[in-house]
Amino acid sequence: MVLFSLTILQQFIIAQTSVTITMIRSGLGHTLALMSDGTVRAWGRNSEGQLGLGHTLDQSFPQTIPGLSGVTSISVGGRHNMALLSNQTVMTWGSNNYGQLGIGNGPNQSTPQLVLNLPSVTAVSAGADHCLALGADGGVKAWGRNQRGQLGIYSYVTQYVPVTAIAPNTSQTLPISNICAGGYFSYARYLNAGWVAWGDNTYGQCTFSLSGGTTVLGPMSAAGIIQGHVSVVAGKDHVLALHASGTVKAAGRNHLGQLGIGNLSNVTTSFVTVTTLSGVVELAAGADHSMARMSDGSVKSWGLNSSGQLGGQTASYLNQPYLVYRDAGTLLAGTSAISAGWNSSFALTTASTLYAWGLNDRAQLGLVTTTNQTWPQLVQSISCMVPYSFSVGPIGSSAVGFAIPCNAETGGRTSVPFYQNFFTADPLNATSPGTGPWFGLHANMNEIVLWLSAGQNGLNLAYGALDVLGSASASVAVPPAALAGITLYGVSVALDPLTMMIIADSGVASHTF
Repeated sequence: MVLFSLTILQQFIIAQTSVTITMIRSGLGHTLALMSDGTVRAWGRNSEGQLGLGHTLDQSFPQTIPGLSGVTSISVGGRHNMALLSNQTVMTWGSNNYGQLGIGNGPNQSTPQLVLNLPSVTAVSAGADHCLALGADGGVKAWGRNQRGQLGIYSYVTQYVPVTAIAPNTSQTLPISNICAGGYFSYARYLNAGWVAWGDNTYGQCTFSLSGGTTVLGPMSAAGIIQGHVSVVAGKDHVLALHASGTVKAAGRNHLGQLGIGNLSNVTTSFVTVTTLSGVVELAAGADHSMARMSDGSVKSWGLNSSGQLGGQTASYLNQPYLVYRDAGTLLAGTSAISAGWNSSFALTTASTLYAWGLNDRAQLGLVTTTNQTWPQLVQSISCMVPYSFSVGPIGSSAVGFAIPCNAETGGRTSVPFYQNFFTADPLNATSPGTGPWFGLHANMNEIVLWLSAGQNGLNLAYGALDVLGSASASVAVPPAALAGITLYGVSVALDPLTMMIIADSGVASHTF
């Protein structure tokens, strides 16, 4: 927090800490990014509080979730989220209409909540409306919606708090080592055995030959995949399994080619090999599309392409894998991780940048717009967080000023704003809390509405991309005369364009450089 004195002017240097993205996950209209410092940033749809920001306003660029730290892994369901912390506890937030938060039969939660009655947890996975947690004891807990038996508890009863799906067992063969929650079904891998599945099997996604129905209420062996398949990813109705050798098998619904096997036939009784894939190191499954990250850093995708989620392809769907391009002549390369949302796609690069494409109706791509993207787009507001410093204080004869060395920019110009807000709940130089209303003007009044409606002391601290070019310093200042008779509460600085906003007990026009 920075306080300004109008009588004793001081110079402040503020340095931004450079953090990188380590994991990206997307749901039904919203996206989360786990950062290297253990914090989480969120953007997109927020109608059920799924961004964890304490309100229900959609966000078009990444926002840090207040009070959430020490996170080691995240998982995103339809409209709810899970975060695994370093102390092996679990936090959830968002929609709770089916008890998927595990905190009882209550309302949606717009801030992260601790899930009680769990053992020490080592992995989490969120389905459409249910959750799985893998315990350090080798057992699995489940909670949430259960209309298709996705909890694996041999009933159809929804559970509002965690219950045992697979009992703990610490022998060498029985502990569970992996979990995966699909749309309305679940998978788990035994440490030295194979995979089991349970829940909805309408399209064969659990690979059971059933004569008495399409639902399995408890874990049963999945056909066609073995212990050597090191990971499973699940979409709405389909499943992909990655073998340690880099080959891939698929099962379930295939009406849009999401299995990648060259046809549109469902695979119902045993996983089949995706013959055109080898050298795969990571898989991702969206609602009806699929992705594979290759050992050379390229990405392939297939399935539904209704919103451009396959990356540079024009067909409405593809039934086998194709390479993803950044533009008509450039492959998407150098990737280090991939993720698939409902109809959106994401890729992290080894340079710690994030690309996003596909459905963007709720700004889930983080591009500040709601326009779908056919080609991968750089998410500037989270990728260009370069270290820099700037000065706040007097500039010439001004009362309050802001300056930044323009040569600090390394990420390239972007239309995404950068904001650095300084504020206090007290009038400047006052000793008691301020009681007056907060006012302020800016080039975009909607941004101020968001700042005033959420966050610490009534303001939301938002970061975007640094956008100052050139080699000389840029500055903006407010002269003392403009502040006569006004009680200052703080100062907000925005770049693109370089702007200063005064937070005071009466509106003050912003000053733009």
